[in-house]
Amino acid sequence: HKTNRSKGSLRVVRTMSKTVLFAGALCLCVVLSAGGVFAANYAVLVAGSNGYYNYRHQADVCHAFQLLTDKEKGGFPVENVIVFMYDDIANNTQNPFQNNIINHPNGPNVYPGVTKDYTGTAVNPANFIAVITGDKDGVKGGSGRVLETTAEDNIFIYFADHGAPGLIAFPSSFLYADTLMGALRKMHTKNMYKELVFYIEACESGSMFANGKLPSEGLNIFATTAATPSQSSYACYYDQSRKTYLGDEYSVRWLENSDYYDSSTTSWTLEEQYKLVASEVKQSQPQQYGQMSISQESIDHFQGYDDNAFKNNTRAGDQPAPTPCGSAVSSRDVKLDVLRRRYRDETDEAKRAELLREIREETEARARADALFGHVANQLASSIEHRNHILQHKGAVVNDFDCLRASVDAVEQECEKFNDYSLKWISSLVNMCESGITADNIRSAARTWCN
Repeated sequence: HKTNRSKGSLRVVRTMSKTVLFAGALCLCVVLSAGGVFAANYAVLVAGSNGYYNYRHQADVCHAFQLLTDKEKGGFPVENVIVFMYDDIANNTQNPFQNNIINHPNGPNVYPGVTKDYTGTAVNPANFIAVITGDKDGVKGGSGRVLETTAEDNIFIYFADHGAPGLIAFPSSFLYADTLMGALRKMHTKNMYKELVFYIEACESGSMFANGKLPSEGLNIFATTAATPSQSSYACYYDQSRKTYLGDEYSVRWLENSDYYDSSTTSWTLEEQYKLVASEVKQSQPQQYGQMSISQESIDHFQGYDDNAFKNNTRAGDQPAPTPCGSAVSSRDVKLDVLRRRYRDETDEAKRAELLREIREETEARARADALFGHVANQLASSIEHRNHILQHKGAVVNDFDCLRASVDAVEQECEKFNDYSLKWISSLVNMCESGITADNIRSAARTWCN
């Protein structure tokens, strides 16, 4: 193959096939396929969170990077993979194993060698959209690399972080489903790919594509998500030494499945991987969307670089039974769960007192969020039935994204920023917007309570 690179761009020309990959820390994956013959493959991997409690998202993405670039597995040149991760975990003061991240109990260090293109505040929705649409002028900070692909290329995108109905989270802001779909349509209009595959790990991740957002034909995109539009995703593998969760249930299942893939003896399709992962994920129900014909293609068309991908995999063979997650915990509850575990295991009285203070702060923050949205519903509902509908978490479907954006901004400006737990109440904002309550009314009710 021949490689051509220019500043701020990413381009590889290969004689046999083309694929693009993108991944992040909420959990979302999209694959673009070349119909069985590769031209070039690319990937984008995104961990959308920060903070040591969210260790697992960056661990998922680092694992994905190693899977894709390992010469015995995916075989991607590192320059064909663009990575977003805050990079505050490997050397975090809370990490007892410095310069080290693992994604499985007693697993290998997946941090070394990861090319971190966008870190810190450069991990944001605007840069992500600029990268996948090839907008070099739109990138602020980071390496400046963007996708410069053609209609013959395949793309794989993986995202891991938190989410809510109609959005996925980045460290300080949100990416809404209508913006994401607009970017994917722009990529299609610009002939940036042949086929694209998207995997998303996040709560309510199905809401990014459900209800016709991602059409079954026309865009050549196939996506799978960790959960339905109304379910949480779940953390997996609590580590007693690191005192945090190492991975997410959906993510570790697809990653560990691909770790054992052998393309020389079988053609393992995206559909087969999806069905296996769906059977192994116990706490949520993974979903698939988009063009189902792409799901019949081999995973190495998207997670591998060329026809030699996964043919020299020394780990290939019968995959062992999945390691139990232990007590898998909703992503909404990870921080409080971890604090309680640390308090239970701590023997130093001064440290126990500090942990107890943190537990009280977290429970008080949760109570404030619950009270706020209960008040707003009481103020704005037209009836008891309407109030109950507003506070219903399941079934929230976003159509009015302008109202949702303005309502999210109103709550954060009048009260406080959404956190991992309070994101659950985004569904109430959706229900209010869709029932005709305006963002201005939501702002006024929030201001009354928070002031």
